[in-house]
Amino acid sequence: MSHEPIELRGCTPEPLMAYLKALGIFRLVAEQKDKEARAWWHNDTFMLRSTLDRDSLVEFFLEEYRPTPIVSPWNGGSGFYAKGSRAAREAISAIKDTSSDRLKDYRRAIELSHRILKVTSGIDEKPSDSEKLTILAKCRNQWPDLSMRWLDAVYVLSSAGREFMPLLGTGANDGNLEFSVNFIRNLMPSLTGVEIGKKPARGTDPDERREGWLRFSILNHGDAVLAERAVGQFHPGGVGGANATTGFQAGSLINPWDFVLMIEGALLFAGAAARRLSSQASSKAVFPFTAVDGSAAGYGTSAGSEYGRKFKAEFWAPLWDRPINLAELVHFMSEGRAQVGRGQGTSGSDFARAVAGLGIERGITQFQRYGFIERNGQSDLATPLGRFYAQSDKDTTERASVLFDLDIWMQRLWNQMRGNNAPSGLGTVLRQVEGAIIEFCQPGHARDLQDVLIAVGRAERWVSRSSLTRDNDKGRGVRPLDDLSSEWARHADDANSAEFRLALALASIVPETGEKEYKVGPIRDNLEPVETHPDKRAEWDTDSTSFVWTAGDPLANMLAVLGRRVR
Repeated sequence: MSHEPIELRGCTPEPLMAYLKALGIFRLVAEQKDKEARAWWHNDTFMLRSTLDRDSLVEFFLEEYRPTPIVSPWNGGSGFYAKGSRAAREAISAIKDTSSDRLKDYRRAIELSHRILKVTSGIDEKPSDSEKLTILAKCRNQWPDLSMRWLDAVYVLSSAGREFMPLLGTGANDGNLEFSVNFIRNLMPSLTGVEIGKKPARGTDPDERREGWLRFSILNHGDAVLAERAVGQFHPGGVGGANATTGFQAGSLINPWDFVLMIEGALLFAGAAARRLSSQASSKAVFPFTAVDGSAAGYGTSAGSEYGRKFKAEFWAPLWDRPINLAELVHFMSEGRAQVGRGQGTSGSDFARAVAGLGIERGITQFQRYGFIERNGQSDLATPLGRFYAQSDKDTTERASVLFDLDIWMQRLWNQMRGNNAPSGLGTVLRQVEGAIIEFCQPGHARDLQDVLIAVGRAERWVSRSSLTRDNDKGRGVRPLDDLSSEWARHADDANSAEFRLALALASIVPETGEKEYKVGPIRDNLEPVETHPDKRAEWDTDSTSFVWTAGDPLANMLAVLGRRVR
C-alpha cells in the first residue's frame, strides 16, 4: 500500500549533484524495493510516492540498498594498477575484503576486471590509449549486465571512435578525480559510518553518523558533519578553494551519500550511437539531454570567449510535474535527443529549438540548463545556466519552424568556431545569434523573432568584414545567408508597428530584371557587399559598387541607397 508522497527536500534541480541524487533515489527504490513507485517535481523539490514512508526509506538505504558495481579498470588511477595511487588501491581492497552480501556483485565486478587486465590482456601498468580501447571492448564482452550500466553511461563506440558522456567527464575522470574510486570512498563510510582505512573516531557512533548523513542528504533533516573529499564538477559551491569560506581557503566538503546517490542517478543517462539522418550516414555519440557543443549564450555571465575549449558541453536536466514510474522515466530519457529537422542538434540553441517544437507532450514542463565550463582553474564545473520552460501553445511551435532556414548558415558559423584560427569576434556574434534564438524559443513572440533577425543581420555584417570567416580556400567559409522564406515576415509581424512596416517596405524593394541577369539588384546588394543572382543565390562581392549602407544615420543611408539605385 502506497504511503503519502515524501517530500525529498535534499533533492532539488540545482546544483547538478542534487538533481542526479533525486534520480538515483527513485531508480534504486523502484528497482530494489517497490516497482510501482512514482516520482515527480513540485515547487523545485523531488516528490516520491511508494510503499515506503520517511523512516522506512531511510532504513532501506541503510540496511538493504545494493550498490551498482562502479569500477573503471581502463583508468590508470582506478586502483587496479600497482603504480597507481595508494588511496585508489585501498578503495578496491576495501570492497574485496568485505563479506557483505550487499557487495557480492561489486566483488564479482572487481574480480572480472582483474581477470580482463592480467589474464586476457596482460596489462599490469597504466594503459595506453590503444590498450584502453582493448580493455573497454573486453569489459563490454565479459562484464555482467549490472556492471554494463556503468559502462554504457561512461562511453560509446561510434564510427568517430571512443566518445565519453560529458556528464561523467572523460571516461569517468574529472582531472585527477577518478569517479569510481571516489564512489567507493564515499560508499564505504555511507554503509559503515567509518572512513576507509580508519577506525571510528572516539566518542562517535558509526550507525548514528551514517544515518545522520543519509537523513540530511535526502530529507534535509538534522545536522551532518560533511567529509573533506573531492566533489568534482557536480557541486560548484562545494569544491572549496580561494574565497569559498570566511577565511582565505576552504577544503572540498561533501556528504558521502550525496556522491553515492548522484552516481547511481547518472546511470539513467546511458548514451547510444545514433545515426545521422543524412546522405552521409555516419554514426556519432548521442547522449540524452546533452549538447556536445556548448552555447555560450542565454545566461547572464555568458561571453563569446567561452566558446570552444572552455565550454565543453551542455546538459539539459528535464523536470516533470506529474507522477511517473521508472519505466516511463527510462523511456523519455531514451528519447532525450535534440532532433532538429532531419538531423541531430548539437548545440544549446538546437536544444532550445527542439524543446520549442516538442512542447509538453512528454510531460516535461521545464529544463534546468547546465554548462560544463572551465571555471575552476583548468577544471570544469557544472555551471547552472538558468531555467528553460517548455511551451504548450501551437503558435510557438509554428513560429520556431522558420529557424530551419538558418541551419546551413549556422552550421558554417559553428564549423568556423571549431577551427584552430577562429577570429576572436566570431564567438561574440555567434553568442548574440544563439542568445536571440534561445530567448525566442521560450515565449515565441513576434518581437523575439525580430530580435533573431537583428542578431543574424549583425552577424552577417561582421562576417562580410572578416576575411578569415568569409573566405576559405577549401570552400568552407561562411557564405551569405540564402533567401529566407516569406513566413519570417508573417511570424515577425508585431501588429504592424511603424518599425516593422518600414522594414517590410525596404525588404520589398525588388530587383529590375534583364533578359539573363539583374539590371539593378535587390536592396540587399545595397546593404552588404554581396551580388545576388536571379536564382536568389548570393555571393560575397568585396568590390561591389552597389554596397553603400554604412553605420551612419539611417535617413542618410536610405538616401544613399536611393541615389545608387536610380543611376
